[in-house]
Amino acid sequence: MVNWLLQKLIGTYHERERKRLWPTVEAISRLEPTIQPLSDAELRAKTDELRARLRASSASHTFITPSSPEWYELNHDERQTLRRERRRVQQQALQEILPEAFAVVR
Repeated sequence: MVNWLLQKLIGTYHERERKRLWPTVEAISRLEPTIQPLSDAELRAKTDELRARLRASSASHTFITPSSPEWYELNHDERQTLRRERRRVQQQALQEILPEAFAVVR
């Protein structure tokens, strides 16, 4: 009874996930007509373009990584903060190209 009531109020996990992902699916579907007529060579070029855009967006940020000596001068909390910031920037860059990348693959 309680589970049924909660599902009616907030929805099932599947429904919430579908609602969250639906705008991305629609964006991919809108890009399909522009990607479909491309030849294999053009699709490869598009893939290279997406890789370049990813590199460019991450190149604008400089991060201290575990391979640099400065990393070991930081305490644990500072390292965690740097990891979170790096992850946030990477996720943002990936979210920007996600619909186009899926449209190319599709």
